[in-house]
Amino acid sequence: MAVIAHLRIPAESFELGRILELEESGTIELEDMVPLGEKAVPFFSVSDIVRESFEQNVENHPSVEDIVEVTRHDGERLYSLDWNVGRDVFLQGVVDLRGQLLSATGTVNTWEFEIRFPTHETLSEFQEYCSNAHISLEVGRIYNPVRPALLKMDDSGEARLCLVTS
Repeated sequence: MAVIAHLRIPAESFELGRILELEESGTIELEDMVPLGEKAVPFFSVSDIVRESFEQNVENHPSVEDIVEVTRHDGERLYSLDWNVGRDVFLQGVVDLRGQLLSATGTVNTWEFEIRFPTHETLSEFQEYCSNAHISLEVGRIYNPVRPALLKMDDSGEARLCLVTS
């Protein structure tokens, strides 16, 4: 059964974290990762407060081929990033173990991820992979996703988990 894990790692522990380095307070929200051929193009949002130094750091990083501002809205900017994903040991481990990145948020020092793995065993393999790669990984909440069809509303309006037998 699939398992979702909330993980935290230092920003300097993985290539994308080093690329998207923030010099001052702020956050980066990874909006989506779109596979394009052999590459994974991340889309992420950054507040206007840190935009200028952020853009310079990203553009000067050796793994970055291009950064494009996609849109602006309410003091935030959405970017796409063309980069060499092969240098990112952490994200390569997610891909190799068939994990799915559900969300990611970065700050000056830390990134938090929500990743779905096919099984608990695969998550354990990922933890061992990170340990062997010297990636400091803090595991937070772990849970099995519940299919919406298994949740039923009772008379009081509360969701109840229904057991299905076959």
